[in-house]
Parts: sequence; structure tokens; C-alpha cells
Amino acid sequence: MLFILPLLLLALPGRTEENAIASLDKAIAKISEAESISINFTLCQEGDETAGTLDMQREKFVLHLPDMTVWFDGTTQWTYIESAQEVNISTPEAEELEQTNPLRLLQSYKKDFICQSTEKNGDMYTAVLRPKEPSDIQSATVTWDAKKNEITRLSVTQEGGASIEITLQSYEMGKNFSSDHFVFDKNKYPNAEIIDLR
Repeated sequence: MLFILPLLLLALPGRTEENAIASLDKAIAKISEAESISINFTLCQEGDETAGTLDMQREKFVLHLPDMTVWFDGTTQWTYIESAQEVNISTPEAEELEQTNPLRLLQSYKKDFICQSTEKNGDMYTAVLRPKEPSDIQSATVTWDAKKNEITRLSVTQEGGASIEITLQSYEMGKNFSSDHFVFDKNKYPNAEIIDLR
């Protein structure tokens, strides 16, 4: 008995982490496998906090912030900057998309990241993720509600120390978005200068 007990104690942390990863997979699946989802969130960067919305339909998304809107139709990205009255058009790589829409980082975390540590507090879990390969991202910290299978917070730290924190306030599943919803409509922004970077 004295011999078996230490072995059981050594096994517990691994099993706890396995449970946490399985729970994280379920929370991410709720976002990535949804036909469509609309999220209200707050974004905190360098002490400044702002509210925004994110509509996603598979790989497509539209991100609304007070001073910027980004549309991505699966191939092309349009970034409208209100203060400059300009729209930048690009064909982004996967890493660029993760910087624009950090929830995409979660959808590919098993391929690109390892789980460094997990922590449990009631129904809430937190996991620290590190990139497997050299990356502009130093680490990502994910917090989720295991009971609801919902991501509640995502913090991303870039190389150099700059970080952003996104707190997800509410989810709405199954919204019926048209394909045009994820494409920049020039008629709505007639004074915007279009800069094609493709």
C-alpha cells in the first residue's frame, strides 16, 4: 500500500491535465464546429478597453471595432480604418489571420501549440499554450467554463511583451448570414480610399 500510494499521486497531475485538455477541446469545438456564431467581446490592449463584435461562419468572419472593421471571405481580407478613411485589401497567411482574429488560433492550437500548464478553479479552467515552432506569439492563455463549454477569455502575448486580452461576453449560435456579410461593400463607404496589397 505504501508503495502504490506514491505512484497514484504521481499519476494524478497527468490525468487532471488530460481532463482539462478534453474539456478545452469541447469548448473550442462549440466555436469551430458551429455553422455560424456571433460573439460580443471586450478587447483590452495596453490598458485601453474597447467593445466589439465578431461574426463567424466556418473560415469566414467579420470583426467590428469602434475604429476598424475587418471582413474575410475565406480568401480575401478587407481592413477598413475609419480614421484614415482607407481600406487595405490583402490575401492573408494563416499567421496573419490569427493576429486579426485570435479565435482562429484556438481552432488550430493542437497543430501549432503545446499546453504548458493547466489550472482548475470550480467550473473554470485556465490553460497556458506555447507555440511549437518559432512564432510572433510568445504564449496564449485560455480561460473557459467547463460546465457551459464556453471560452470566456483569451490572452495573447507577442514576442517583445505586447499583449491583448479578449473577454467573450456572450454567444449567439445559428445566425443566418449571407455570403455578402463577409465582403466589403464599397457603396457603404464611398469616400474610402482602396489600397490593394495583393
